[in-house]
Amino acid sequence: MTDDGLVWRHNNIYYLVDEVGGIVSERIVYKLPEDLYRLYEKGERTLADISFKIETGNWPLTE
Repeated sequence: MTDDGLVWRHNNIYYLVDEVGGIVSERIVYKLPEDLYRLYEKGERTLADISFKIETGNWPLTE
């Protein structure tokens, strides 16, 4: 698990946990491919970037 608690590893599979909502929040768990986890681990992508990629299939636009 990362320090921020958003990435979990169970049985050698990584998961990204995203909390959405306002007053009544809910957790959404995405299976995190190892290649995306490695980008995060190396500091090449943020969790926000990876979350966007998992949800939309695309990387967020950069300036």
